[in-house]
Amino acid sequence: MLLLKHLHILPMAGPGPMNGDILLENGKIRALGRELSAPGAQVLELEGLYAMPGMVDAHCHIGMWEDGNMIEGDDGNETSGPITPELRAIDAINPFDRCFAEACAAGVTACVTGPGSANVIGGQFAALKTRPGSVEDKLIQAPLAMKAALGENPKRVYAAQKSSPQTRMATAALLRRALLEAQEDAGADTPVLVFTDLTPVDENLRPIASSLMRMQRQYAVTIDYRALLFQNIVTGCATGINRALAELASRCTDTSQVIMHDWWLGVVAARFGKIVYLDESTMLYRQHGGNSVGAKDV
Repeated sequence: MLLLKHLHILPMAGPGPMNGDILLENGKIRALGRELSAPGAQVLELEGLYAMPGMVDAHCHIGMWEDGNMIEGDDGNETSGPITPELRAIDAINPFDRCFAEACAAGVTACVTGPGSANVIGGQFAALKTRPGSVEDKLIQAPLAMKAALGENPKRVYAAQKSSPQTRMATAALLRRALLEAQEDAGADTPVLVFTDLTPVDENLRPIASSLMRMQRQYAVTIDYRALLFQNIVTGCATGINRALAELASRCTDTSQVIMHDWWLGVVAARFGKIVYLDESTMLYRQHGGNSVGAKDV
């Protein structure tokens, strides 16, 4: 255990700023208060220093330009075309970019990083910790967001290439077309469900397995509504649906036959619309003694 004494503490929840102590155990805050004691703990006297939760940089390009490198590390903008939603930050990030260490030293413990603003649609952002390690070690979630730019950067880049867009009108038109094409791919009235994998953890948030799907021997490569009738693989807390699916699923008049809401939404989407599985964990799935169903290792 580690006891930090006489800090000026700035909590983001609960009581306001205070002068006090923080007790850490296994990297987690165990207690916060005044004049704490913990026999056997290492004690650090930190009077005059501040303690607060790590900051999150919600929009940056750490790891994409690799500070200190030249063309070898310049992966922030793919300027071969103005619409590139398929590009992924995790394919470009250099986890050893010194900017991660600099951000961490300044109190930024997580960042959302990705492509620059040269393109109208630049690609997919990712959320990462700034701690040392590989991209996989740092990764919180990917994809997290899609980068779009409506300002002068797309005009500047593509005017130099004598191609579109060269005005804000063309930028808006290209963005509008891309969004409409994405909508038409499924259809505005098509019921859509998207779900992801989860990471099972115990009641103390310690990982039990890296993947709920693999832990339960579930495979979502081919999703068929007839298979879903016998085995549910959709977990509601890691699921998103559109309005069309919500309206269609709510037409059920005999709700006594709906055993679980996520199962019912999955069956309806697979039968009448589109169901998409993202093979990435997007949240922790907490297990404890009171679970009525929960995760089971089969």
